[in-house]
Amino acid sequence: MITLRPYQQDMIDKSRQALARCRAVLIVLQTGGGKTQIASFMAKSAALKGKRVMFACHRDFLIEQTSATFLDHGISHTFIASGEKYYHQEPVCIASIDTLKNRIGRYEAPDLFICDEAIHAAAKGWSEVINNFRNAGSRIIGLGACPHRGDGKGLGKWFDEMVIGPSMRELIDMGYLSDYKIYAPAGINRAALHVRAGEFINAEAEDVMNKPQITGSAINEYKKYAPGKQGIGFCVSIKHSQTVAEAFRAEGVNAAHIGSDTSKDDRKRMLSEFRQGKIKFLTSVDIFSEGFDLPVVEYAALLRPTKSLNIYRQQIGRVLRKADGKDFARIADHASNVTEHGMPDDHIEWTLKDRDRKESVDRAEQEVKARTCPQCWYTSRPTQVCPNCGFVHPVESREIEEVDGELVELQRGIERKAKRQEVGKAKTMAELERIAMERGYKRGWIYAQMKVKGIHG
Repeated sequence: MITLRPYQQDMIDKSRQALARCRAVLIVLQTGGGKTQIASFMAKSAALKGKRVMFACHRDFLIEQTSATFLDHGISHTFIASGEKYYHQEPVCIASIDTLKNRIGRYEAPDLFICDEAIHAAAKGWSEVINNFRNAGSRIIGLGACPHRGDGKGLGKWFDEMVIGPSMRELIDMGYLSDYKIYAPAGINRAALHVRAGEFINAEAEDVMNKPQITGSAINEYKKYAPGKQGIGFCVSIKHSQTVAEAFRAEGVNAAHIGSDTSKDDRKRMLSEFRQGKIKFLTSVDIFSEGFDLPVVEYAALLRPTKSLNIYRQQIGRVLRKADGKDFARIADHASNVTEHGMPDDHIEWTLKDRDRKESVDRAEQEVKARTCPQCWYTSRPTQVCPNCGFVHPVESREIEEVDGELVELQRGIERKAKRQEVGKAKTMAELERIAMERGYKRGWIYAQMKVKGIHG
């Protein structure tokens, strides 16, 4: 029997109602909210009614994980994947998207097609598979935590409606996810990284992140905030991941790299040892970013700068699952991702519509989403006093001439805008020092601005 949380049942009910009106529905639920649980219930319910169901994944370990969940719920199934035999008599099938896209037209269209990580629907292979089944009469359910693609493509071309579940903050407040504390100890200069196809160029990101001082900072922060706890590190490349794991081991932390270059048997062994606490820290590139379920994780080191809000939130979500003895999830953002994307539980209005991929507001003109304390590196929504250590942030001077009438407010707006623009254009410590001296700001303001901008000095 599959036991559903109240909001999961509500989302299933709304999805059924939507499928009565349209062909394809996107279910949006935060990482750790139980998307696979919802999919299991829907698959089992459809199969009991004599319907055929196909659940598609795009990574082999997600196929294994989904299979284990289905078996736990008594859902017998077959596979469409490399090296697996397909049994037509089974009404439920777990499929590899890579195999499906190469065999379009070979299999009977299911009554219900469920695609995991539906943000990939715009990719060529995913799009071909979804459109093929949709045209053949299948009902489509997409699952995703963040329908926000870096290339600006909305998912409305593949899905007609959205059913949106509780936000990350609501799930935390309801007790279904752990609360978190985030620190941003060593910023990087993200302005030095170039973007290609909506993401930082990998080779440049590796050059920036794979440095002894950043890796050393990651080790120090882990030992400071989560000594002996189960931790994971999100890295830029396999080489970077291996280097970080080696550095952790050199400092006495039992760490290991796990990735696409790791055999299935070694991967299973390492994950088993990690769950048992024998391995304390795992590093990887993309293995943990999507669909990975390890509630024992209490600490995450963000060592990969990303332009993707989806990847950022997926990474944070890995450590928010509830587990016995976990008071808080602790996150160390060494890649300055929080500077760009804000706090992980910021509210966002999701949409299926396209958007301009360059659509963004300059940081100098934008309301600050997060503030990092220059004294303890604790990061939170902007406050006058650091909630962690009590540091008092300096207040910018507001010296304004007294002018009568509407011109007063207009002048204030112009002056504030000009001041923000001047700060936004400052690229060096010397420029910030000049601004601070002219405006009478304290030294702490300089350090805070350097942190936000990734300026070292």
